[in-house]
Amino acid sequence: MAYDRLFDGVGELFEFTPIWVVYSFVFEWFTSGYSVGKWLMGLQVVKINGNSIGFREVFLRWCGNWFDFYLSGGLGAIIAVLVSPQQQRMGDYWAETVIRKKKT
Repeated sequence: MAYDRLFDGVGELFEFTPIWVVYSFVFEWFTSGYSVGKWLMGLQVVKINGNSIGFREVFLRWCGNWFDFYLSGGLGAIIAVLVSPQQQRMGDYWAETVIRKKKT
């Protein structure tokens, strides 16, 4: 049976988490605010003034992931978006970025 041990899923989680962490940082940096999911949904991360993001903004958003998702299990991101006037999670607040519909 494929799932004969209780902790198989936990091991897989620890194997793939570093890939997911690096994926978001690399994609947003090299594509000026896109990830595969954002691109498919027609969304882009931009500075509050509408300009493209750079290394600083990507790095600060990535640091915010630790609070928004890893340390709080996603609850931090939900609360931050609900109380923020511009619906920003902590990483976006620190980086002064927002997620907007892609300009066509």
